[in-house]
Amino acid sequence: MEVFLRYVKSGKSVVGMIELATKEQLLACSDEFRFDWKKEKADVFRVVVADATVGLMSVEDIQSEERFHINLLESSKRNVGREKILEGIAGCLIAKACKDALRKGYGGFVSLQPKTELENYYQSKYGFVKVGRYQAVFGRASIELVKKYFDDEF
Repeated sequence: MEVFLRYVKSGKSVVGMIELATKEQLLACSDEFRFDWKKEKADVFRVVVADATVGLMSVEDIQSEERFHINLLESSKRNVGREKILEGIAGCLIAKACKDALRKGYGGFVSLQPKTELENYYQSKYGFVKVGRYQAVFGRASIELVKKYFDDEF
């Protein structure tokens, strides 16, 4: 699945791909991430730019609740903070989960449980709302994320 990211300094766009990661790919990029992604049991998707993994997302399809749940979401070490090289990595991964939730007939319902300090960020940046102990995005907000990161119409 093709996505468009942006170089922070130049503002130029770059094409990336989102694909299901293999255990070998997770092992090969393990030094670039804080979490130990090899331990994830759910599907892990990766964003690849020029053969480098720049972002990872672990997501589960919770069919009984008609939602996708993001267990872990992380940009590579070089793509976080004030000195990051690329922006849009987390957004395109969240939009991928939204797109899958829309296609599956879940109304775009995607949940996650962010660290407390990130709750407001997810709400303002991606349209998440607090739902119990989770944050969730669904409906129009999910559609807008898909349009923003994939140029799709729903």
